[in-house]
Amino acid sequence: MAAKTNRVSPYKRRKYDEAFSRLTNESRSTHVAARRLGSS
Repeated sequence: MAAKTNRVSPYKRRKYDEAFSRLTNESRSTHVAARRLGSS
């Protein structure tokens, strides 16, 4: 069981990490843009 999850995990984890980092980057940029709009 552990070997199976270890074999599947890295690929899935990389996919999730990419999606998560993309999401955080987008939310961060939108947050910065909203902050700029609010301050100006």
